[in-house]
Amino acid sequence: MYDPKEQVSFTQNKDSLVIDQSEKAAHAIYDLCDFDGRIKQTGYLDEDGKAQIDISKISQGRYQLFIINEGCIFKSVIVID
Repeated sequence: MYDPKEQVSFTQNKDSLVIDQSEKAAHAIYDLCDFDGRIKQTGYLDEDGKAQIDISKISQGRYQLFIINEGCIFKSVIVID
């Protein structure tokens, strides 16, 4: 079963944000939202629990990243600079 407290790692450069969760999060949904609740990017983690998000056209600032799988939600704050 998916455990939202599992370690999630992020790698970020100026054009992309890479999420690395685990195989247990395969095909989970992610949403990158601003603090007003607007979704900036959405998609799925692949079968390895990874996703690469294009952030090249997203304004600098703080965002919330949600990973949703099996009724559980993982939330983290991401800073795009």
